[in-house]
Amino acid sequence: MRAYMKKVLYRENIEKRTLRLGLIHDRLSNETEEQRAHRLGVIHNRLLNETQEQRAHRLGMIHDRLSNETQEQRAHRLSMIHDCLSNETQEQRAHRLGMIHDRLSNETQEQRAHRLSMIHDRLSNETEEQRAHRLGVIHDRLSNETEEQRAHRLGVIHDRLSNETEEQRAHRLGVIHDRLSNETEAQRAHRLAVIHDRLSNETEEQRAHRLGVIHDRLSNETEEQRAHRLGLIRDRLSNETPETRSDRLSRMQQANQACRDITNEQSFEAAINIFADVPCAVCKRSLYPQQRSNLRANMYSILLPEELVALGTITTCSRCSNNIRKRKIPTTAYWNKMMPAEVPPELVNLTSVEERFLSRIVPFLKIVKLNNRFSQNWYKGQVILFAKDVVEIAEQLPLTPNQAGLVLVVESLENLSCSKEFVVDMQRLNRALTWLISNNHLYSDVQVHFETTLNIPHILQIAENSIPEQDGVASETLSQHYITLNDNKAILRGSFNQGDLRFNLSRGKQCTGIAADACAAFSVLDPNKWAKSDIDYIVIIGDKYYNDCIAARDNPAPGEVNPEYLAVSDLSPRLIYNRQNLVITVLEETNHNGHIDNDNTSDGFPNLKNALLSFFREHSNGILTANAISIAVHCRTLGDNQTYFLFDSHARGPKGASAPINGTACCMRFSELDDLHAILHRNLFVSPKKVPEGNFRDNLNVFSLTSLVIARDFQRQTITPILEQSSRLESPHLHQTIPSNR
Repeated sequence: MRAYMKKVLYRENIEKRTLRLGLIHDRLSNETEEQRAHRLGVIHNRLLNETQEQRAHRLGMIHDRLSNETQEQRAHRLSMIHDCLSNETQEQRAHRLGMIHDRLSNETQEQRAHRLSMIHDRLSNETEEQRAHRLGVIHDRLSNETEEQRAHRLGVIHDRLSNETEEQRAHRLGVIHDRLSNETEAQRAHRLAVIHDRLSNETEEQRAHRLGVIHDRLSNETEEQRAHRLGLIRDRLSNETPETRSDRLSRMQQANQACRDITNEQSFEAAINIFADVPCAVCKRSLYPQQRSNLRANMYSILLPEELVALGTITTCSRCSNNIRKRKIPTTAYWNKMMPAEVPPELVNLTSVEERFLSRIVPFLKIVKLNNRFSQNWYKGQVILFAKDVVEIAEQLPLTPNQAGLVLVVESLENLSCSKEFVVDMQRLNRALTWLISNNHLYSDVQVHFETTLNIPHILQIAENSIPEQDGVASETLSQHYITLNDNKAILRGSFNQGDLRFNLSRGKQCTGIAADACAAFSVLDPNKWAKSDIDYIVIIGDKYYNDCIAARDNPAPGEVNPEYLAVSDLSPRLIYNRQNLVITVLEETNHNGHIDNDNTSDGFPNLKNALLSFFREHSNGILTANAISIAVHCRTLGDNQTYFLFDSHARGPKGASAPINGTACCMRFSELDDLHAILHRNLFVSPKKVPEGNFRDNLNVFSLTSLVIARDFQRQTITPILEQSSRLESPHLHQTIPSNR
């Protein structure tokens, strides 16, 4: 009967075989649960009762059929198996895996050896395409498994490894050792590349879990296991060839160098983001964190002024702290009235060339003495001292270039502008000389003689187009660092933006803190006189202020979509900028909210243009937030003229537009409100057609314009005026007081 069936099946063609298999499939699909259980029971009983010869014959027929099937037949068979497995229920899958587990658990040593031998033969004889397909199927299955499936799979592997005997473990490790010993260079390179890719793409949680598993395994190994592991390592190192050893040491050296580079880069980034932003309460010197010392002022009430004693605990430098603890008043204490007065505004912006033109005695050499090794400004280089008759005092000013002792050496390259130090502003020179004659008795007998400026060499630029004075009100000096875009618009760009790699966790999220810091800078300093360094300083200080606000915040503001972003209502009320303690007051009750384009002023929701018009009638500083972007806006009034500023810490190009590649933070100056609105609309408005998928809530094109009031913190004021003129000696920007913004 079996021979007859074999002969019939062998002679059937494709159509008959398809018809037969279709009939079988229909019959199996329509059978009831009882019929299926009966059929499987009959098969199970037949397999249990078959002899060794019958089993060998059955498996041989299956092997022959599979060996002789065509590519189409094999693809059809695998497709049916795949469909069957894909459509099985959880109970069917559990039943199938249980039967496989029972069969493997009950197989004899000969059956197991035969099964593994069959698998080994099949893997050994598979082609490159078959191997790639098999590994691809495994990779897809592992990539698509759920967390529960992965945990179950790893748990099964862990249980199997935990329960294996010493012989099974030795056999498993031996098989792995043989496979690694016999792999080709290409196979080894591929294996290491796969491992490298997996380690490179693992998340922090996966890496922590992997290292934890390794740590647990090493912690729980016995003395014998540890000795065996170290012995294997020792044997491998002892038997390696000189080429292998050289390659291993080279890879170790590269890995160690990479770790050192990462550590050095992290240390450098941490170091450059630490700055002296807290002044000494006694001598007013800016202190880095390692230079600060806390002192209980009430214990030294005899030595300290009342305003310091009232603070309780003060921050001082180490020198002042040591002197006070020894019951001595520091020589640099501000109440000694020995600090120089402020540099007057007529002299504060003079360049080094202009200073030499106004000096009655021109020194050839400057000697700068540093207080200690922590001094923040110093010069180093070779100098030559020539004898000079100091009795000779100039009677006419400004000096001629020869009298000023100027020897200028400059490059003469195409498109190379002269340095700003070599710019002579004749009106600024005239104002400075007039002030010196009126206020400095050493200049009372000086004769003004500006005809000498005709002999200034051509390499000195003469600025004759200074802004004239209007109606007796001195006009603001415009910074030469701004780049004019047109008659109504200019831009000043920094060196980097808020997304720079120097910032760590706060990178790209600190725009609200930087905008608040820019509002403080607008109030403390004249933005017309800013330079590129001011832009960078605002971004760095604003990043620190953002981190301080996040650390002090209990919970994000209600309605905040991303808790890593800072709402205006979460701003800390105190800020130190330019060594001045400032108080920030957020006027939320005067918020202007609306849509960037759609105007609903009658309902209290104007569009952006109308909101700006209404805002600047009452306020000078504000933070504009729209589509997860915060920008500082400012208005300055001089006479009847108004100038508008915006500070944007995001990546902006040379004209203020978005520039993700080479963009920097910038400050833009406008003489017309329409130009300010145009640039804000271009950078903030997001077309509904361009909203990223899943990010609709952050791109609703609604805005909020909030006013900030910046004032001195007199309760915590670090600089107490003792003289009629405040006595401080620092950079020019450190001496400007908060002007009236309107």
